[in-house]
Amino acid sequence: MNPTSATSAVWCAPRPRVPLLIIQGTRDAMMPDGLARAYYRRAGQPKRYVSIPGNHFILLDTWPRVRDELRRWLGDRRQSAAQHREGADR
Repeated sequence: MNPTSATSAVWCAPRPRVPLLIIQGTRDAMMPDGLARAYYRRAGQPKRYVSIPGNHFILLDTWPRVRDELRRWLGDRRQSAAQHREGADR
């Protein structure tokens, strides 16, 4: 995908309307950092962007760090849901 069509794809993609976690490799040639950040900026809350040194295969190459980021994100979502439920019960 050339930069022009990739940029168009980010802006044509539907705006994310669900919680969004992007874990991005800093040297990812398949989805360059700038495009991932552009998609992230379009998303509503909650969202988190994590940049990890590596390429497109950071999931495999840096699994412990990716796992920790996933756990943190899921823990935050769980805490947020619990607070929301507590507020609804009042």
